[in-house]
Amino acid sequence: MLHTLNIKANEKELQQLMTLMDTDNSGEIDYNEFKNVMADSFFKKYSRQELLQAFKRLDTDGNGYITTNELHDMLLRMRRHLSRQQIEAMIKSLDTDRDGKLSFDEFSRLFD
Repeated sequence: MLHTLNIKANEKELQQLMTLMDTDNSGEIDYNEFKNVMADSFFKKYSRQELLQAFKRLDTDGNGYITTNELHDMLLRMRRHLSRQQIEAMIKSLDTDRDGKLSFDEFSRLFD
């Protein structure tokens, strides 16, 4: 992961990072641990206006929601090939009102 992000770290720095990220002391970094640390580093830099602009780009029909089809189309344009089940799981993980689509508030939680 660090190589992909072009971050150079020595063994001591890697151990410190592991200690910081591995909050349940399992010896592994799970998705939630990774997301929590990365969100602090990367996602907090976006303003509400920037998030709204990103949301509107995903909400291609302008109805105020991101649907599975809209997310699928955007991912294809980005050359990311995920199955429908994977995309549905992404939406479900953020869809707090369980209506099968993402409102702006639900989308914004990804960056909290």
